Amino acid sequence: GGCPAAVHCLVSLVGLMGGAPASDENSNTDHSEEQIGNREKVLGFTLPSQVRKFFLLTAGINVSTGVIVELSGTFHLTIHGERYCVLGEFWKEADGDQLLLRPGEETIWYYAHEHDKVKRLCNDMTELLEKKLARYLNEQ
Repeated sequence: GGCPAAVHCLVSLVGLMGGAPASDENSNTDHSEEQIGNREKVLGFTLPSQVRKFFLLTAGINVSTGVIVELSGTFHLTIHGERYCVLGEFWKEADGDQLLLRPGEETIWYYAHEHDKVKRLCNDMTELLEKKLARYLNEQ
């Protein structure tokens, strides 16, 4: 069975990422600038602008088949001496593979833990949503 709702949601999200932030005051699903700022303080990490925008627009993505991107789930990780911020999980090669951010970059990386390797995934959050996640969800 596919997951068209999630894909549709992603596509509309990508549209939003390119546009002005939604100003729906009653929406309690997305995050405030303040929440994101507080999270950045905790992480000691400044999120890339597109990732911030993503969290301003949405509560995150949580698909049981292996895509989890949630603000509360972000944490610090050092791999081979490099500092990363774990953005979430994307089970690309194996269950539990993690999406990574590096300080000062929009680039999205992922950690293939079975191979203990960090690999470049895509240029930025929009590409992640448009290309990687949409395709992945379509295949589920």
